[in-house]
Amino acid sequence: MHHRASILTGGGHYMSNDVAIYLDLDNVMIGAVEANLTFDINLIIEYVEVLTSGRIVLRKAYGDWRQRAQLTRDLATAGFELQSAVRLSSNSKNLADMQMVVDAMSTLVDGQDYSTYVLITGDRDFAPLVQALRKRGKQVVGTGVKHTSSQRLVHLCDHYIYYDQLAAAADQMMDDRLADILQRATDQLLQDARRVPASLLKQRIQSLSKGAFGRSPQGKANFSKLLLRYPHIVHLEQEGTTLYVHRPSEELLPNIKLGSSGQQLPESDVRGLLQRALDELEVGQSHVRASLLKQRMQDLSDGAFEETLQGDKTFRKFLDRYKDMVTVEQEGSTLFVRVAGSDGSAPKTSSSGQLTAAEAKALLELALDDLLVDQSRVRASLLKQRMQDLSQGAFNENHLGDMSFRHYLERYPSLVQVQQKGTTLLVQRSVNYIEPEDLHAHYRSALKKKGLRVVPSEARLLILRDVVSLLTHRPQMEWRQLVNHLGAYYQRQGQQDVSKSYVNDVLRVARRAEVISVQNGGSLAKAAVSLQLDGERVFQDTVISCDLIYLQEIQNLETQLNMEQASIALYEDAGQARYLKVILSRFSNNGRQAR
Repeated sequence: MHHRASILTGGGHYMSNDVAIYLDLDNVMIGAVEANLTFDINLIIEYVEVLTSGRIVLRKAYGDWRQRAQLTRDLATAGFELQSAVRLSSNSKNLADMQMVVDAMSTLVDGQDYSTYVLITGDRDFAPLVQALRKRGKQVVGTGVKHTSSQRLVHLCDHYIYYDQLAAAADQMMDDRLADILQRATDQLLQDARRVPASLLKQRIQSLSKGAFGRSPQGKANFSKLLLRYPHIVHLEQEGTTLYVHRPSEELLPNIKLGSSGQQLPESDVRGLLQRALDELEVGQSHVRASLLKQRMQDLSDGAFEETLQGDKTFRKFLDRYKDMVTVEQEGSTLFVRVAGSDGSAPKTSSSGQLTAAEAKALLELALDDLLVDQSRVRASLLKQRMQDLSQGAFNENHLGDMSFRHYLERYPSLVQVQQKGTTLLVQRSVNYIEPEDLHAHYRSALKKKGLRVVPSEARLLILRDVVSLLTHRPQMEWRQLVNHLGAYYQRQGQQDVSKSYVNDVLRVARRAEVISVQNGGSLAKAAVSLQLDGERVFQDTVISCDLIYLQEIQNLETQLNMEQASIALYEDAGQARYLKVILSRFSNNGRQAR
């Protein structure tokens, strides 16, 4: 994401204005298909409305509509004026581009007062149009699919958001909200009825999500299979050709653990917890991701803090109640937090006249914002000079313990990447970087998206041991029977924190690791489950196979593999890092492979 800070208000948004949107359909659709993305114009419209706080006055789309009947209807519904540009020959391939440029420039000649122009394209041919609009005092927002977006166009725009980011954020939001929406829809429909048709439930979910469910991958998937992921909320019942849903019986409801207490914390404790988290993360003039702040508050409270228990639906709504302590800012799909009253101006020097490490880091961020506006990288010597200018000569890398400016920059891989080109040192912003201490949370989140939710290790090992024992003595139990049997057993034993949903999640991992097999046919709940391992070390082999499937999925991520963080993700501390390293090297390409 690229932006010019000069056009942002103090709250992180553009000033109110009238907006014109131009869509280069062919460019975006080709990129979306190649990236395996479903193009949804509503995601961009919603983003633009939040970003600009303005009124979208003009919506035009250009392209060849012949093979895109459904998209044509979607765009018309969204209020777009469709401008057909059918390619009659190779010489007419830029017809849509030319029409977009002419129409956009015509608004300037006609005197129409659009303060912001949104160009939905990644084509570098629009770079001159961007320059022309900006010379006339217009703000330009660009959107395109990442791998087909020209970096020149990206850096010329005042603000550019990759459609991939919007789609991923929408998918994650729907995935996170789906259980809650499903529960609300079920509660509403089953107030006075024992069961309702599944089609009616789907319509209610669509209504409660304001249409977002239907546009999401979850909404496009098989609805009955989707519902099978939530046996603690609904059960399915087939009668003739109609599929019905009803509540699970009372004994099937999972025992969900809400933090360490499941109760609202006193206001004084919450304020103190928030302040301590801000202090430990050293949040001052610099920003911190809201997700990281929340995680720190949960860690400091041993899991007792949860915004929903404090009466807030989201963490942002929780933070909005503490405006005297924090300022919240939105950049793309990411929420940032800084201490209230810090204005992001150049940091002052310490009493000794030298910058502290925190002040120097904030200074580096300011210098990068100043220099990396119309270019993707800058000479290190120019960056250093800018830092010295901003600090009125106070910045000196030697005072911070670094032998050279390059050594200083290499301390901040989350901010910059350093490249040597001949005798010139170049600096650019880091992309797709995750702080090492944040990797464990990223690993868990990525595994959850792949259907491999990480159950706390103590509960996970207990469940695996009992699954092995049960299937050894009672081969081919049904999936639902296995979950219900173990869930009831743990409740009788007083192990209230080992829920049926945990059992279900562990079985999914064991299935992926080929520890168990599931007989095909019918629903998963009624499928026969059998143990695939034998020998004297069945339990040990089971644990290794499941850990391997976790590790192999982590290894396939774009982020770096850090064994200590992987150990924290899987075992809540770094003590199992050596064991994980051994099994990954010994078993991944030798003997049984988890898939």
